[in-house]
Parts: sequence; structure tokens; C-alpha cells
Amino acid sequence: MHSDGKDQGSEFVVRLPRVHADHAAAAVAKTPGTAADPMYANGAVILVVDDNEDAVEMLAAALTMHGCEVHTAHDGNEALRLGAAHSFDAAILDIGLPEMDGYELARRLRLLPNQTNTRLFALTGYGLRSDRERALAAGFEDHLIKPVSMPQLNALVIGLRRNPASSSLA
Repeated sequence: MHSDGKDQGSEFVVRLPRVHADHAAAAVAKTPGTAADPMYANGAVILVVDDNEDAVEMLAAALTMHGCEVHTAHDGNEALRLGAAHSFDAAILDIGLPEMDGYELARRLRLLPNQTNTRLFALTGYGLRSDRERALAAGFEDHLIKPVSMPQLNALVIGLRRNPASSSLA
């Protein structure tokens, strides 16, 4: 640790031991919840839609670690273009999207021929009982509250594996 004095900032140096690639790969293969764990490596194709780019990247990375193929969009129109071009096993939709909210996006996705079996999950910062009830009434399978916890994400992915909506997960 080094500092030039008060109000001058500090410098911290952290030294970590190197890990050989073969040891790292072995550790990942033994770690539950990673793509190397057959419980999670289900190959589900998931669409994640959120206008917050950091949130999309974090959620996509976590789903990829679970062995999912992830497509991302930052608004409803981009999501609809992806929905017309790909079939998804699940879609995680932010409710508070600009221009077209998640409820409208869900309704429009359902109209696409290749999305009729897509399982929809609402993603929102609001966690009141009425928010959850509205999402379920709108046809979402579940109501996820931001930030999505790892146990909740694990349950979602495991649920996709055990309860496939389409043949691509079977």
C-alpha cells in the first residue's frame, strides 16, 4: 500500500498466485452451476431483453456459464427482430423497457410463429405482490426481481431442463 498523503489517493498492490490452465479447467469441471456440470449444461436458447446494457451482460454471462445459448436485445424492436429470426426456449424480458414495455413485448413475441412455446419470465425492479400477480396474469411463467439472485437463476435453468417447452431441450 502506498499513499502520497491526505487527499492524494492510495495505491494497493494485490499479488495472486498463477493457476495453470489444466488446474483451472479441472476446478470448473467440478464446480456445480457451471457449463461443465451436466445438471446445468442444458443447451437452452434464451433471449434476454433489458435496456440496461450492464444488466444484460451480467445475466447473459451467468446463463452462458449454465450452458445456455444466449441472445440479447436492449429494446422491444430489437427483441422482435431476434424473435422472428430465432426460436427461443425462454425469454427474460425487462418490464420497464422504453417505447414498448415488457408486457407489450411478450404479447407481440407470442404472435410470432416460432415463439408460441417460448417460456416467458418477467424481469423488474418492482417486487410487490401486485407486480407479481400482473406478470403472471399477463402470461409470464415467473416474476424475477432485479438483481436476479444466483439461486433464482439456478432454479430457472434447472426448470428449463426438467420442464422443456420445446423439443430443443429434450
